[in-house]
Amino acid sequence: MQASDSMMIGIYAVLAQKEREMISERTKSALAAAKRRGKKLGGYREGALEKANAKRTKAADRQATKFAKIILPLKQQGMTLKAIAERLNEMGIATVRGGAWEAKAVSRVLDRVMPEFNEEDAA
Repeated sequence: MQASDSMMIGIYAVLAQKEREMISERTKSALAAAKRRGKKLGGYREGALEKANAKRTKAADRQATKFAKIILPLKQQGMTLKAIAERLNEMGIATVRGGAWEAKAVSRVLDRVMPEFNEEDAA
């Protein structure tokens, strides 16, 4: 019985190796066909990083604008960044990532919607 188990394991190993070779050949063939069609493969794509950063910036701007509707009136009432953060937490409003507000997060929202805002004015 032991010999047949060893034999089966050997057969499975050979089959697995053959499958790996076939996958490799199919991948190489597909990449060669894509290259012939003029598709650029691998490496840095010009503008890709900039596009991704612009997308993230737009999303952050949208979120900041949403939170600014609550934060700006509180700031105009003369509340400190820490007090605003505490108020947001009391109201049950989570940050974008679902966490609690801190003064620095409030400051970042204000920086994004009011570039002239600086932390020295915050106190």
